[in-house]
Amino acid sequence: DDAIRAAREALRRFPRARVRLLDRELSPEEYLDLLREADAVVLPYQAGTYRYRSSGVFAEAVAAGRPCIVPAGSWMSHQIRDGSGLSYSSEKELVAQLDRLRSD
Repeated sequence: DDAIRAAREALRRFPRARVRLLDRELSPEEYLDLLREADAVVLPYQAGTYRYRSSGVFAEAVAAGRPCIVPAGSWMSHQIRDGSGLSYSSEKELVAQLDRLRSD
């Protein structure tokens, strides 16, 4: 999807010390370590696919107290409470939300 590719490229422009993109499968231990270290979790799912279903990664991130950026209109976007995350409905809005989270 073009929006996802654009968002990944926007993330790649951040310094590696601030944003880490992973292009490989993690072991369970690596995954939990990464989640504990994360400042936020971006979940660029298709809103329609997740309109009525959850995400294990989302549930784990929320349980770990990590703010999430999720697609508007998804089940996850309805679970976000003030201060616990953000939602987006377009590529432009995703980039804006990433900037907002970074500045906050």
